[in-house]
Amino acid sequence: MADEDGSAYNGRIEALREKEYPMLKDDNIYLDHAGTTLYAKSLVDEFAVDMTTNLYGNPHSASSSSQSSTARIDDVRVQVLQLLNADPTEFDVVFVANATAGIKLVAEALRSAPGGFSFMYHQACHTSLVGVRQESRASSCVDTDTVQNLVDGAPLPE
Repeated sequence: MADEDGSAYNGRIEALREKEYPMLKDDNIYLDHAGTTLYAKSLVDEFAVDMTTNLYGNPHSASSSSQSSTARIDDVRVQVLQLLNADPTEFDVVFVANATAGIKLVAEALRSAPGGFSFMYHQACHTSLVGVRQESRASSCVDTDTVQNLVDGAPLPE
């Protein structure tokens, strides 16, 4: 089904916007996706139903509500591994509060590696990644061309 101008795209986008993002009224525009993306109404609705029909407890306890949380977390871990085509016998999923917490966790683990670790980061990376260089025995800042060369199989730069 095409819009009056012959394009079906705008009509579908407007319908999606009206259904999933009713908070964007009066032609409001949201541009802060770097901080957080907007939540879809269907996501909030499903979450509200889940939270008001199930009882979740501390996943580190033994009560039935805690076991419900543990089962939900384990199911999500499996789904993430499947999405990434990752073998659960070789990989695990660790949930953290945010990217900075994840970076800190990895840096702390690498800190104890015998002989330390070398670290390479992109010139346009988040500042929390730049901080990891202080933990490394050697670090270098690389540009996009270098990253592409490495992805294409080039040896690490000296």
